[in-house]
This record gives sequence, structure tokens and C-alpha cells, in this order.
Amino acid sequence: MRYFPGILVIFAVGCANAQTAAAPARTYGAFGLVPADGVPPACTAQLVDPTTCKSSADAGSGDATAMGGDTTSTGGDTAPEFGPTHKGGDADDDDCKYHVTWLSTGATPSEDVYFQVDVTLKTTGGPATHVVATDNPIVAEVFVDTGDPLTNHPAPNAGQASSETATPGRYVVGPVRFDETARWTVRFHLYGDCDDGDTSPHGHAAFFFDAK
Repeated sequence: MRYFPGILVIFAVGCANAQTAAAPARTYGAFGLVPADGVPPACTAQLVDPTTCKSSADAGSGDATAMGGDTTSTGGDTAPEFGPTHKGGDADDDDCKYHVTWLSTGATPSEDVYFQVDVTLKTTGGPATHVVATDNPIVAEVFVDTGDPLTNHPAPNAGQASSETATPGRYVVGPVRFDETARWTVRFHLYGDCDDGDTSPHGHAAFFFDAK
């Protein structure tokens, strides 16, 4: 992982039809970072094919989103298989389609927090830009993990949305509100309206985040 003075990176998921996220007014800082234990294991890059976003059976279907730490599918019929939650500010997504790096504006409970998320394609190393046309390319699922999905504590609804910035593959997600001092899980869902198939643009990666 690369460290820059005053900078930290994250990947997020947003509600459909929400307003476009506004760029944070503050400078991104190294808040909430849980230091990584070491170099994450390498994975075999998986091709992303935008034409497989939706199967013919799902075309025009609803876009339910998985929130609060459950395993409900984000826009498809198959429940996603989540990988481990990562320490540090960058990791490959659970399906090895993307590499995700994140920054945040803060980590204080009851404060609006925005994430800057940089996403690159594992197959080419290039920015994951406009892979699928959607109002919310990234949605952040934010919760305190109790060990039981039925009792996980989700972050309160703060009107989260996401949008791509002028820098290709760079997204702003938020606001997110952490309502207690705790170690949170932030799972970024990429293109959550797509089915969770092998080559679908749908992806997800989770990171630990300390609100203090």
C-alpha cells in the first residue's frame, strides 16, 4: 500500500436515484485507517464485461441493495459471496475484477464523512471509468459487525450518493455517518445494480474503519 501525507482511500455503495454526491469541502486526511498486517495475496485477474451486467431474465428488474451486513444480492438473483474484510487502504475486490483504494475526510462519530475511492481494472491496470451507466456507481455498506448478520448495527441513513470525478476511475461517495465509536466495516459495492456474475461489472470489497 502507498501512503501519502494526509491521504487515505475507500470504496463505497449508494442508493439508487439519490442525488449526485458533492465533493468534500475539506482536505482528505488519514482518518479511520486500520494498518494492514502485510502485503495482500495476489489473485487471478477477472475480465469485466459490461454486456453481462444484467441477464435477460433480470433486465428491467428492481435494484435492491444489500445494506447492514446481510447477504442479499445487490440487484441480481444470486447472493454475493463476500471475501474477508481488509485492513489498510487498498485491496483487490472479492472477485479480482478491480483494485480499490480509498481516502476519507474524517472518522468522528456524528460527523458527515465522504470517501474518495479509486478503482482500477485488474486485467489492464487502467481506471474503471463509466463501466456501466448508473446514477450511483459505488454504494458503501457500513455497519458494526456483531458476528451475526441479523444483529449487525448499520450506519444511519445520511442520504448517501456517489459520482465519478473529473479524474477517470476516481469516485466520491457520501455522506456516511458513524454514530458510535467502534471498529466499523465499510463494504464498497461497485455497480451494485448489476447481477453478481463471473464477468459482470458488479464487485465488492470490505475494509475495517475505526471511528473514534
